[in-house]
Amino acid sequence: MASSSQPEDAAQAAAARRMIEEFVSLRVAHWKTKQRRITNQEVAAQIAALCWDYYSLAENGLGCLLPDREGGYVYVPYDDSREDLPPDILRCAKSLDRWEKDPANSSFILRMDRILEEEVDDKCFWEFLDGGDASGVDFQGKINILAKYRLIKGGVDVSPSHPLNPQFKFAVTLITEFGCAKMQWRYVNWGCSEKEIERCLDATPRTQYRLETVRTRQIRELENIEYPEDAANEAKYLIRELSSQRTVEYEAEWFYFLTGKLDEAPIRLERNHEWKTLKTPNDVKLMKRSSREQGKWPIIARPWEMRHHDLCFAIFKLQQRQLLHAEKVEKAALHVKDKTGEPYFTGG
Repeated sequence: MASSSQPEDAAQAAAARRMIEEFVSLRVAHWKTKQRRITNQEVAAQIAALCWDYYSLAENGLGCLLPDREGGYVYVPYDDSREDLPPDILRCAKSLDRWEKDPANSSFILRMDRILEEEVDDKCFWEFLDGGDASGVDFQGKINILAKYRLIKGGVDVSPSHPLNPQFKFAVTLITEFGCAKMQWRYVNWGCSEKEIERCLDATPRTQYRLETVRTRQIRELENIEYPEDAANEAKYLIRELSSQRTVEYEAEWFYFLTGKLDEAPIRLERNHEWKTLKTPNDVKLMKRSSREQGKWPIIARPWEMRHHDLCFAIFKLQQRQLLHAEKVEKAALHVKDKTGEPYFTGG
């Protein structure tokens, strides 16, 4: 029985490799439709030497510099967008999308993914010099890595070796009992491993207060908000929310956003920032890469502390609204007149 299954397994593996080739070839063809010619030889030399600044090709992003048949160069960005694709390539891409999403192909895709993982680890080890391996990359990510490997065999991978900033810097945010944000900056080398950054985060002390204790005070503060009516209704809603939470979830994971505005003090922690989760070594790798490419710094916080920060800020705004309402009522009262036409309050 074992011997009869071997030819079948070999045939399945060969079919999986042919399908992988179809995905990778299409991705390379897709990228090449976005290429543009570098007419300035000096710019081409700077790119090839990895010494161009980050704003030279910002609209194209990272890519590959390839010699063309006319003795010059073309720049091929690693651009997965489908805008302005030739009809034949767009048709093939949609066809592979449908094939990948078909539940009937799920087991075959798992076989492809195992082969992809072996190939990426074997051929593209340089993608994981600072730790990890292909097991942390999804199916399409592995296709991208192999497509890049195929492109750069005949050209130069444009991933600058000297970033805008000499060290990788990130801020770990701690939220005080009353919702204030305190940032502790960490400095490490760009070549540090994901484990080193994880150790920095693990060493960050937890806050000394317990949210269960703080919650009692917050409910009391909300109960004191009686006007204006809309503020009082919001306070009642928050009281119900806090009262219904029997336990507080102290999650171990972190999340972050990137900022380039370090001259702002303090850096605001609004929810409209593009917050991203930071759970796996691959998330840390992506954070470092994004920071390096964009010239921005990560601001890292714990989710439960951010919820506490948001709640403290919401209570503060309700208190401010009540204070403004009281001031408005007092000013109006000063202008009220009695039956004789004299004001009730004369200031004397």
